[in-house]
Amino acid sequence: MTETEVTAEREPTGESVCPVCGHEGLTAFWEAKDVPIFCNILCESREEALAVPRAGICLAVCRSCGFICNTKFDSSRIDYDQSYENALEFSPRFREYAERLANRLIETYGVRGKHVIEIACGDGYFLNLLSRLGGNTGVGFDPSYRRTAMGASDQSGVTIIADYYGEKYADQPADLICCRHALEHMANPVGFVQTIRQSIGQDDRTIVFFEVPDTMFIFRDLSVWDIIYEHCCYFTVPSLVTTFHRAGFDVDWCESAYDGQFLTIAARPAIAGVKPFEDSRCSLANVLASVERFAGSCKQKCATWASQFGRIASSGSKALLWGAGSKGITILNTLRESCGERGVDYVVDINERKQAEEEIRSNAERFERWKASNFIGIIQSNARGDIIDANDTLLAMLGYTRQDLVEGNLDWTKLTPPEFLHLDKTAIEEAADKGYWTPFEKEYFHKDDHRVPIIIGGSIFKEDPDEYIVFIIDISDRKQAEASLRQAQKLESIGTLAGGVAHEINNPINGIMNYAQLISDRLDPESPLREFSDEIGQETKRVAKIVRNLLAFSRQEKESHSPARIVDIVDGTVSLVRTIIRRDQIALEVDVPDDLPKIKCRSQQIQQVLMNLLTNARDALNERYPEHDPDKIMTVTVRPFEKEGQPWFRVAVEDHGVGISAEIRDRLFDPFFQVGTGV
Repeated sequence: MTETEVTAEREPTGESVCPVCGHEGLTAFWEAKDVPIFCNILCESREEALAVPRAGICLAVCRSCGFICNTKFDSSRIDYDQSYENALEFSPRFREYAERLANRLIETYGVRGKHVIEIACGDGYFLNLLSRLGGNTGVGFDPSYRRTAMGASDQSGVTIIADYYGEKYADQPADLICCRHALEHMANPVGFVQTIRQSIGQDDRTIVFFEVPDTMFIFRDLSVWDIIYEHCCYFTVPSLVTTFHRAGFDVDWCESAYDGQFLTIAARPAIAGVKPFEDSRCSLANVLASVERFAGSCKQKCATWASQFGRIASSGSKALLWGAGSKGITILNTLRESCGERGVDYVVDINERKQAEEEIRSNAERFERWKASNFIGIIQSNARGDIIDANDTLLAMLGYTRQDLVEGNLDWTKLTPPEFLHLDKTAIEEAADKGYWTPFEKEYFHKDDHRVPIIIGGSIFKEDPDEYIVFIIDISDRKQAEASLRQAQKLESIGTLAGGVAHEINNPINGIMNYAQLISDRLDPESPLREFSDEIGQETKRVAKIVRNLLAFSRQEKESHSPARIVDIVDGTVSLVRTIIRRDQIALEVDVPDDLPKIKCRSQQIQQVLMNLLTNARDALNERYPEHDPDKIMTVTVRPFEKEGQPWFRVAVEDHGVGISAEIRDRLFDPFFQVGTGV
């Protein structure tokens, strides 16, 4: 394997126009071959990392504005997604700097209670700082944003969109627009800044703040390790100021920061022409002179480091490289012959995401195996309500599709009925203390709005305490069985009571019937008293029939079906409620043809259903008509019909009462849902 070749060039390039100032002609002064096009992506294996595509770098300078670019940059080869990792906030020193910078912007421009946009916000660390320190709201844009990334600390009032900022978001209002360490990645920096300028319009109160690497630091320190393919632009004060002037901004300040490594600029929309900005600390002449010195010295520095690593390897000592960011990756690639496996034994990085990546992958593989089992419902979620992933069992349980999941339509806080949310809060608090929560019963809303009873348990992910893996069991069958058992026990109790009462009534009824018959037999056929004795006999027979029906209704039937006439079932059931219906001044109309054939059924179950319908119809009529009314009518009809070639009976109970409200009409056939008495 050969070293990345670094050469010094001072020739005009094929790039004839400076993308910042429009000057004709750029002068090449430094070149590197065979460098990786990415330094900040997280690969899943060593083989994948070694296979990252490579390209060349040719730095050229514009002698009119001092802008420097890589003339070999090909933007079509670069795409930023969630594998891109360039977070710096794991460094305590960088966190201190970021907080000082946030406070400076807040105090200088009065950014309190305002709205902030951050472009290329990463995981939102700096945006959240501005929000927390200034009481601001904010929106961030970054295609590499990972909602569940470690270190992401989204807070109330802050939203992050995993997308590139562009014209489609130009209508987003802002009091402060930030963009840190992104402009150097853009092949058309002026065009991008102009997009921001156009979105602001004529409001000169909006402040724009950018931060980029300071190329003068690279020149002073001969920091060739800061030259990477991802950076197609290299800014100095003159070229950065020119970029903002050409985009239509007045510059408030443009200065170095973070010990000279960064270059910051604050600007506001120019309303009446762009005002000039001069900074004697970094003139165009200084930039061009630095270019000349760098071109002649950087190759010597590379050779010195290569020699030093070679000596370490030859002596049997071990070399340790601190930092696996872009600098470390560039050192290893630029000097990979000397710094290869025999030269550098260890690379140390305090970025916790990189350290945890293998564990995250292992957990992800384990989660995929659990999901694939499809034995119970499994989801991956966070405390905010987001369901990040779910298996097919869970989706089928709740009536959703994987497309619903991808589109973000599943939120467990919205799936949960309000009366159960306090249980979820308790579970999350328990998980924060113990790492898991005790399984408990609750309900989820199905996509069609009926409720699904479940048992739910879960635990936190080790790498992200705000993320959970949750196991869910559908207990609808168990709940239905419990409800059926309770109903059976209730009916058994009622039946026992009704049977006892019926037996107690039956004996005196038989006695009355017999005495009425004796009286009738002893009376003269022409006696006027005979009419009364016959009436007593008829009434006692009617009561006896009611008692028989009550005994039949209360009797515990076997599972077997037996032939029965539907007219007898209806008449028997109606006889039990006819008196109370008449007392409530309800007109009862029964229309059952007498010639209907027998059916094989469980008569008692049909009676129970019919009794429920009659009772609910009575309640509905009484609610609408407390007193007598011509429309206070209840109708029972039986009609034969044919379905799929088979004969059926339809038994209907109709009333003109209050009806069923629209909000619960769709839930009539939900298990365990009660609509009125008995249903």
